Amino acid sequence: MRQNSIAILSTGPLDDSLIDVAKQSNINVDVLSFIETRPATTRGLKEEIKNIFHHPAVVVFTSMNAVKLVAAELDGQLPRWRIYTVGSGTARLIEKYFGENCIAGIAHSAIELAGLIIEQGIQDEVIFFCGDQRRSELPDILKRHHARVREIVVYNTIALQHPVTTPYDGVMFYSPSGVDSFFSKNETIRQAVYFAIGDTTAAAAKKYTGNLVVVAKKPGKQNLFKKMMEYFETPVSDAFVNSRVSGKTNNASTGTLTNDLLLRALAGKEVERPPVWMMRQAGRYLPDYIRIREKYDFFTRCQTPELATKITLQPVDQVGVDAAIIFSDILVIPQAMGVEVLMEESKGPSIPRTICTQMDIDALITADVEERLKYVFDAISLTKKELNGRVPLIGFAGAPWTILCYLVEGKGSKTWDRSRQFLNLHPGLAHQLLEKITAITIDYLKGQATAGADAVQVFDSWSGVLSPSDFAKFARPYLFQIADALKDQVPVILFPKGSWYALKDISESAASGVGIDWCTDPQFARQVTGDRITLQGNFDPSRLLMPIPDIKRSVKEMIDAFGPQRYIANLGHGITPNVPVDHAKAFVDAVKEYRPS
Repeated sequence: MRQNSIAILSTGPLDDSLIDVAKQSNINVDVLSFIETRPATTRGLKEEIKNIFHHPAVVVFTSMNAVKLVAAELDGQLPRWRIYTVGSGTARLIEKYFGENCIAGIAHSAIELAGLIIEQGIQDEVIFFCGDQRRSELPDILKRHHARVREIVVYNTIALQHPVTTPYDGVMFYSPSGVDSFFSKNETIRQAVYFAIGDTTAAAAKKYTGNLVVVAKKPGKQNLFKKMMEYFETPVSDAFVNSRVSGKTNNASTGTLTNDLLLRALAGKEVERPPVWMMRQAGRYLPDYIRIREKYDFFTRCQTPELATKITLQPVDQVGVDAAIIFSDILVIPQAMGVEVLMEESKGPSIPRTICTQMDIDALITADVEERLKYVFDAISLTKKELNGRVPLIGFAGAPWTILCYLVEGKGSKTWDRSRQFLNLHPGLAHQLLEKITAITIDYLKGQATAGADAVQVFDSWSGVLSPSDFAKFARPYLFQIADALKDQVPVILFPKGSWYALKDISESAASGVGIDWCTDPQFARQVTGDRITLQGNFDPSRLLMPIPDIKRSVKEMIDAFGPQRYIANLGHGITPNVPVDHAKAFVDAVKEYRPS
C-alpha cells in the first residue's frame, strides 16, 4: 500500500463496494452529487407512453434513468418494441424490465447507435426517450438521414452546485451536465487529474480546465473507476470490479475454480481424468443457438457482449464441457485492422477488397486494440462473471498465416492457391503482413487475458496446405512469437491443423498445449513430443454421427492411445451443425466416465 493517501471526488453516486476497493489501496473517495434527475411532469406524458405501449415501435434509450421511468409507467407489462440502446449496463436493465428478446441493437456511443439504426434501414418513426439535457448527436444524425424522430423527455436534470475546498488529487465526471454544474461554482483544482466517461464528457471538461483529462472509452461508472485506479498505479481487472459491484465472488477472478482440470492438464499436473471441450462447441448444433441466429446476424452476435456470453454458456449448461470458449470469430482481427468483412450464413466469410500491395499493407491498422475489440473483452469479463468459477474460460485468435489467407484470398478456399502464390512471389510483403497481424494478435490475446481468459488458443486452420519448409518460414516464427509473448500471462494452445511435421518443434516452444487433427496418430504425436507439452484432440467430428455406444467406445480407445495425463480430449476440428446434441453430450460423458483399461 502507498504511504501517502490519494483523495478523489466522485461527482455522482458510486457503489460502496468500489469505494472499499479504493480504500484498500489508500485511495479515499468522497461522493458529492452535482446533478440529480427528477421525473418530467409534462402534461399528457403518461398517456403518451401508454399509447406507444399498445403499438409496435422502434425505441431508443441512451440512459438508465429513461429506462426506469418508462418501465414505471408500464407497470410490468412487456411492450412490442424493437429497442436500440447504448452500453451493456443499460441493455441489461432493458432486458430486466422489457424482456430478453426486445433489444434490436447495442452500440458503445450515441453516434455509433445512430449509425447502426441508419445501417439497418429503419423506416418507422424512432421514439427517443431521453432527458431534457440530452446530447443532440443521435437525433441530429438520424434527421440528416431523413429518419422521423420523436423525442419524449421523461426526466429533467437539476444542477446541484456545491463549493469544493478540498485539494483533491482527482475528480470523476459522469456526464457533461455534471461537468457544467461542478465548474459553475468551482475553479480548476490545481493538482487534480480529471476523469471522464466518454469523449463528450471529456470535451465538456476541457472547456473549463487545462489539466489532464483521462478518458474512459467504455461506458459505465465501473469503467471510469477502473481507469482512475489504473492512473494511480493500482490496476484492477474488469472481472474483479464487476464481482464487487454485483456482490458475488467470481471464483475465477480470485484464482479458484470449481473445475480446474483444463489448467492442471496444461500445466502438466496430474489429473483424475482428462478434461474435455469441443472446438466450435458454442454454436451451430445447439437449438438454442439457432434461435438466437434467427434473430441476429453473425457479427451482431459477436459484437454484443450479452449475446456472446449467452452463446458461450450454452454448451457448459447443456453439454457439460470442462471449459468454455468465448463466442467470437477469428476475422474480428481483420475488422480491427480496418478491413471490411462480410459474413453470409450459408456461404461463409468474404473480404471485398483483398490485400495485394505495399500500400494495402501500410494502410492496415494495428493500434487501439482496446477500443476496436472492446466488445470481445467486455464479453469475456461478463462471461467470467456468469461462469462464477464453474469452469475455465478460453480465449482465442486466428494464427497470422490463417488470417493472411483470408486477407489475400478474399474468401474461403480448399487449396489457398493465391495465398501460397503470394508467399512465393512477394515474400517480403508476406512477412510484413504477417508481422502486422502478429503484433495486433498479441495485443488482442493479452487483452483477453487481462479481461479474464484463463487460457488462449491460436487457430492455424490452414497451416496444413503449407509444405514443411514454408511452414518453417511463414507460420512457425509467428506462432512462436505469440506463445512467447503470452507465456507469462496465460497458457497458450497452438492448433496448426494438418501440420503433423511441426509437432516436435512446437513441443519445444513456449506453448503449453498443441492441438492435433484426426489424421495424426496419437502414439506418433506422443512419441515426437515426449512429455514436453500437453496434447489436445483428436476425435474425428464425423464420428459423432455414429450410434452413441460406438461413440463411447471410440472415445475410450482414443484416450487409451493418448494416455490420460498431459492430455485434453477434444475433436480434431470443429463440431459440425448436423451433430445431435445428445451425441455431443455422449462424447463429453464418455470422457468423464473414462477409466483406464
